[in-house]
Amino acid sequence: MKIGFLGGTGKCGRGLALRWIPNHEILIGSRSKENAISIAEKYAAVVIEHYGKMMSRNIVGMSNHEVAKVADVLVFTIPYENLVETMKSIKSFVPANSLIISPVIPIIKGSEGFVYAPYNVYDSTNNSYTPLSAAEVISREFPSNKIVSGFHTLSARVLSDLNTELNLDVLLAGDDSEAITTVSNLVKEIPMLRPIHVGPIRFSNQVECMTPLLLNIAKNNMIKDPSIKIA
Repeated sequence: MKIGFLGGTGKCGRGLALRWIPNHEILIGSRSKENAISIAEKYAAVVIEHYGKMMSRNIVGMSNHEVAKVADVLVFTIPYENLVETMKSIKSFVPANSLIISPVIPIIKGSEGFVYAPYNVYDSTNNSYTPLSAAEVISREFPSNKIVSGFHTLSARVLSDLNTELNLDVLLAGDDSEAITTVSNLVKEIPMLRPIHVGPIRFSNQVECMTPLLLNIAKNNMIKDPSIKIA
């Protein structure tokens, strides 16, 4: 399977790419193809050290547009403030009915801590603005695609450390049962991760808002890299 990361040069994209590379072809995307190639080469060095030289052939750097065209699974590992711009720039390149994973977190840092900041989207039917999760915004822009929200509660630093066993849960939201199954299987490929389906895509706000909660817990209690494990 070809797994493409839009904005794969960031911390979240790095961790998932390095964890999935044994079983898949990994496409690292960026607005700058040159930057994507450079980052892919750095990831390859980590891959060679951990998995062996053969695995390094499974990772390549491409522009976001190129990744969108060929990926079987497209992962939006981009900052929330760049989501709308990125979606519009790649929309014409994404095949219909392809699978999109959203770990996007609408979040702002205030004076007292981190706050969940859903997107205010204009609704012409009642002439008002509706707060939507990142995954819901993506599903509106790509209505023919399968959207799954997840991976918000994993520490990017821990995920990128291939020598660390995770023993954590990944909360997933989505409307398409086949897409949920596919992403659940991807979660299970990473040792000691368990997928948990929380419900339809409209429940994505419940998943996304867990990130600012965890960050505030870390900030106020001197806890490093808090994550989620459902007992």
